[in-house]
Amino acid sequence: MKYSTGEEIKLGDIVQVGGNDIGAVVGIIETGEFSKDYPAEDWAYLNTGTLILTQEAGLIHYPEPDDEIKLIERKI
Repeated sequence: MKYSTGEEIKLGDIVQVGGNDIGAVVGIIETGEFSKDYPAEDWAYLNTGTLILTQEAGLIHYPEPDDEIKLIERKI
């Protein structure tokens, strides 16, 4: 999955969603990458998308790319 800028979404990215909510990418379903707190087996029923843990809304599943997801910081 990619941001609207064309950059690849990566595990651990800090993002802005829904206007002012800040979160971290904790799962990328297509590539099978998940943080230790969100193991792949818990999300096997999802076929596509990204999991983002936000400060205000909690865990959000975006099944498709969404223009409201904006990269703030990438962990190198």
